[in-house]
Amino acid sequence: MAALHRLSIRCPRGIRGRSLARRLLSKRPMHAAMRDPAPADDWSPDLAEAIAAREGIVLGPLHWSVLGSAREHWAITGRAPGLAHLAACAGLAVDQVRALFSPDAEAVILRVAGLPTD
Repeated sequence: MAALHRLSIRCPRGIRGRSLARRLLSKRPMHAAMRDPAPADDWSPDLAEAIAAREGIVLGPLHWSVLGSAREHWAITGRAPGLAHLAACAGLAVDQVRALFSPDAEAVILRVAGLPTD
């Protein structure tokens, strides 16, 4: 049963937060097949940094990896990813993601990534 659980949180093929984070940082256009991650998308890396600053977070490469995974997962599936899924896609442990974003990491990640929180 544990093996099935581990398989269910592996990062699906095509969702690679680090590559998306690099595109976001370089402000290159995202792949044409991907939907906008938020309706009426006003999100940008600058906005993410402002939201993170309001949360008391300074975004670094690991943060961008997690945020990229979250936005790419939403673009592909239309659903917000869980914390375990985000950690697996970013190559981090869940505790590391919590340490990066706060004890309420899942909600903070969604806010900073510009994704729906409901």
